[in-house]
Amino acid sequence: MTQALREMGVPDYIRLETRIDAEAALPLQAVRLHIREGAPLIVTRAINADPAGKPVEYGITSFVAERVSLVMRPEGGGAR
Repeated sequence: MTQALREMGVPDYIRLETRIDAEAALPLQAVRLHIREGAPLIVTRAINADPAGKPVEYGITSFVAERVSLVMRPEGGGAR
């Protein structure tokens, strides 16, 4: 993503927001992810912005819930 944004004239960016939801797989998602329709997904929606705060990218990613583990730490890394 960093390289693609640089090529579009955005030298740096920050993450404004990431929303994480649980959703049931729709028919097309089920086919593409090789799961049954209605299987649980973890869906992230993220907004990246340039240093001035202007949004430059919006992304949606779907993860099969039983295949992923999300780990979150406070800024600065937190305790290990």
